[in-house]
Amino acid sequence: MKLLQGLLLALCLVSCGHTDAHLARVDALRATVKVAVAEGPVQVRYNPPDCTCPALEMLAEDKWVRIEVVESSDPEQPIEAFRTSARTDLKAGLVKTYKLHLVLESSRPRHCQNGSPYFEVSLVPPPEVD
Repeated sequence: MKLLQGLLLALCLVSCGHTDAHLARVDALRATVKVAVAEGPVQVRYNPPDCTCPALEMLAEDKWVRIEVVESSDPEQPIEAFRTSARTDLKAGLVKTYKLHLVLESSRPRHCQNGSPYFEVSLVPPPEVD
């Protein structure tokens, strides 16, 4: 019995350490995403996975990060037109990148069923130039 308790304690300690490291990586990824969206338009691609993760990805530094665009009450947002265009491109064998202005909406990432993090963003119109 004591051996089993010791093994369970060791397992708990190892998994908690892994969780701290995972949280640190996710926090660093969130910071990278936050900087990328703040700097201006980001490259976005429609790249649906074989799992429950969102189909969109954005380029943050040198990493493609899964994102979910949250709907807005603004009827002028072209998100559905973008998704339709991206799906059409993919059916034609193209995985194009598009430049979009985004705002990070999630203070914490969400996670797909496989544990991969993704971030909620909203699409904003590009700034007007005088």
